[in-house]
Amino acid sequence: DNTRSDAQSGSNAFRMCRTCPQLDTFRPLLVRPTSTAKRFPKCWSASATKCAERPITLPNPTSSRIGSATGSASLCGSIAWTISPASPFFLPKGATVFNELVSFVRGLYRRYGYQEVITPQMFLTTLFDESGHLEAYRDDMYLLEAHEHHYGVKPMNCPAAAALYRHGLHSYRELPLRYADFGRLHRYERSGVTHGLTRVRSFSQDDAHIFCTPDQIPEEVQGFITMLQESYRYFHFNEPLVVLSLRPDKRIGSDAVWDHAETALKDILDQSGLDYELK
Repeated sequence: DNTRSDAQSGSNAFRMCRTCPQLDTFRPLLVRPTSTAKRFPKCWSASATKCAERPITLPNPTSSRIGSATGSASLCGSIAWTISPASPFFLPKGATVFNELVSFVRGLYRRYGYQEVITPQMFLTTLFDESGHLEAYRDDMYLLEAHEHHYGVKPMNCPAAAALYRHGLHSYRELPLRYADFGRLHRYERSGVTHGLTRVRSFSQDDAHIFCTPDQIPEEVQGFITMLQESYRYFHFNEPLVVLSLRPDKRIGSDAVWDHAETALKDILDQSGLDYELK
């Protein structure tokens, strides 16, 4: 807040220049005001012009500002917002960084026994209806109709991975099967919560799904934790915050399945020695 009171500034009036809304779905609406104070009314004319012409600057760097400054990504500029709101454009430097990150994760996947797959961008809504995602997340999906069929643009990789697994017959000797997918996802994020490169409507997710027997769960989860810790250390994230996400209000699956999954994950985290929070 750049506003100073009359007692502090010695002025008898002040003018609000602009406000910048800070909207977060998990917090109350915040407003960042910018104002200027003048001692005499005759000073308003020149100061008001300067106030209107002054560019808006934020004290903390954001991914969108860094991307624009380094020539790596365009998100909030004229390109993105005029033809694809809240969807990033990666310029040549940004594409180089993106591809290097993908190569790094691919190396981890190979060493930890994951197999990479590629799945379509759109599916008939019957798949999402069967998986339960259509009922639970319809408002967050992009849906369309073409040639007398209803389609959904992929908002998550889970149904596609399950469809791949179901496609063939599998022996218990094949398990665990670890499918990794760098698929591009699209989700309808409300315009008030989109921000930088961390909250967008189109993004690529290094996502993986593990198919295993119940008794293989502890070993598989521990293997994933080891891989995750290695990747974080590489980027000097030495003290990550670990959160065990519990069942949400909107969910798929029976309470019995959730009880078993949450108990198993909590036991594994307790055995790993990691400090974690419940959410």
